Amino acid sequence: EKVAQARAALHWLGAEADAAITVDSPPGVTYTEANMHEARPVDALVSLLQKKLMLETHERDLVLMQHDFEIEWEDKTRSSLKSSMMLFGSEDGTTAMARTVGLTAAVAAEITLEGRLKHIPGVLTPTMPEFYMPGLDKLAAEGLIFEDSGCERAMAALHAYEK
Repeated sequence: EKVAQARAALHWLGAEADAAITVDSPPGVTYTEANMHEARPVDALVSLLQKKLMLETHERDLVLMQHDFEIEWEDKTRSSLKSSMMLFGSEDGTTAMARTVGLTAAVAAEITLEGRLKHIPGVLTPTMPEFYMPGLDKLAAEGLIFEDSGCERAMAALHAYEK
């Protein structure tokens, strides 16, 4: 049954054994008749996926994200926290995927350029409250909002950093 499902998926994608596949070149590479043998299987797959999964002008994408945190407190008790976001692409064609990736990178750059983290030496991770709290505020202003739920103690600890 799994083999039949895989064959059906490849048929839907247009990747059957006798099908000619046009491979689009990745950035910085140009495939011609002379060097087409250098194309990697992943390039063919990407070309097929780009053609098959391209959004039509009337369509929008959707990003669903959920983070589940398991917390062990100093007293060895445990609790859970769930943080979720649902974001649709805009009707003007801006995708939710582009917004979540692009805005996140832009906000990280902005916080760094504002000098908010000068007192912290070395490579920074977004798990530090000094980094992620202003980042979440800036992302919320752009419509990227996570809804948090879970135990009261975890929610209180999370919001203590906001102050």
